[in-house]
Amino acid sequence: MQHSEYNGSDKDMLHFLQIWVKPDTLGLKPTYTTKYFTDDEKKNKLRAICAPNHEELNCIKMHQDATTYASILEKGKQIEYSLKPTRKALFQLITSHPNLGIKVTAGDETVDLQGGDVLFVKESDTETKLTMEGSTDEPTEFVFFDLGK
Repeated sequence: MQHSEYNGSDKDMLHFLQIWVKPDTLGLKPTYTTKYFTDDEKKNKLRAICAPNHEELNCIKMHQDATTYASILEKGKQIEYSLKPTRKALFQLITSHPNLGIKVTAGDETVDLQGGDVLFVKESDTETKLTMEGSTDEPTEFVFFDLGK
């Protein structure tokens, strides 16, 4: 395996988040895709960035029963999401800055996430209401995964 990612700029800082997902089919030809999503597409809402139904959602194709969303959440703003029965969820804050964060409520339990934190929500036999709320003065960027089996 070889990595070819690098910062092409001598003066600008690069923040790179690489996520690997095991495909649902063996023997697929490796692919590499880049797609740009504006901040406005992510501000205070979930923007699908990878999904098996990529054409419908206008995002990158994923060979797995999982949809990845990106968001930039401002203080006091909320996003609600219904996690279907038997599905799991994962939240990853993109920033490592400790003064940025969101609150995530799953059912009746709330967790404060700060820069670099990850939260896994286990599957349930019933639908789980997820609420994400911006909790810091500066907007916080994160990715959210809706995961199948």
